[in-house]
Amino acid sequence: MGMSNPTRNRTRRRRLAFSLATALTAGTATVLCTPLHAAAGVSVPIPPTIITIGGVGTPGVPSTQVYTLTLSASDTHPVSGEVVAVTATASPDIPAGYHIDLYEFSSLVPPQIDYETACYQDPCPQALTHSSGTYLYEAFLDDDPNSPFAGFPPTATSIIAAAAPIAVTWSNPSGRPSTDDCNPPTLKVLGGQDGGFDHTLNVTVGTTQTAVCFRLDNTGGGIAVGGAILVTTPVSPAVPTILPGNQCLAAPQGSNDLTELPHPLSNPQVAGQTLWYIDTYRGAASTGDVWVCVTSQSVAETVVVPIGLGTLPGVTFQPDPDSIVQ
Repeated sequence: MGMSNPTRNRTRRRRLAFSLATALTAGTATVLCTPLHAAAGVSVPIPPTIITIGGVGTPGVPSTQVYTLTLSASDTHPVSGEVVAVTATASPDIPAGYHIDLYEFSSLVPPQIDYETACYQDPCPQALTHSSGTYLYEAFLDDDPNSPFAGFPPTATSIIAAAAPIAVTWSNPSGRPSTDDCNPPTLKVLGGQDGGFDHTLNVTVGTTQTAVCFRLDNTGGGIAVGGAILVTTPVSPAVPTILPGNQCLAAPQGSNDLTELPHPLSNPQVAGQTLWYIDTYRGAASTGDVWVCVTSQSVAETVVVPIGLGTLPGVTFQPDPDSIVQ
């Protein structure tokens, strides 16, 4: 196998409109670059492409070498201005005369190449940052002498491996835990308007923490309750499930193991009508799991965070700045 060419990497940023819907055929393998649609998000349906080339091994004995190329990102949902390492890695290496082409596409209409680089060492990490927006990254292992600066993609017959694209979305924090702590959400439970309120209920599962993010906002303005209830455990939590109705309200009085928060967390009433009911519960009725109950006049949902009886979790509430419950 040839060693990686020590030639310095070549990089350039530019704006060049092009069509992403391009099919490449190299030998018996096909690489499909899916069109990028800004409004619908980025779709990356293709697996890494594997292509074989001959002439490797004992002299006089036909053989082939399989090359693969993968893309990874240190964070796929960074905040505005955060630096993300996007890395293309060839396996087993970059053969002599070949290089890695890495392309960045913005989610503008029409899609445009924003950045391109040629790497002659493996792996090929690039430190990239943006203020906002979704960017798609694609990479090829090829020996096209004019790529990547002659346009996208490299010459089809020059490609011996292609990586599945990855997408990175930079976002501006809203300052609301009900939004920021569940970006992106693992589960979308509620979203919409009913009964005079905008309802939002999302769940994000982390390494040792599950965030249950909710917000009830009076569409007429002036009344909002929202924030993130954070359930922390010493081990990685499983994905929560959803139960209909307010399970916290039906739990036996005095059986709640969660002492960090008041019960209910919020339960305002006007003229005998409950505006909303927010509460958390853990006990025998929930078999040790944590219930987070969000109810208004028109919706009632219980998020079940799986914990079990053997672990006592930590539960905290981070309110939105404008929430009437702090």
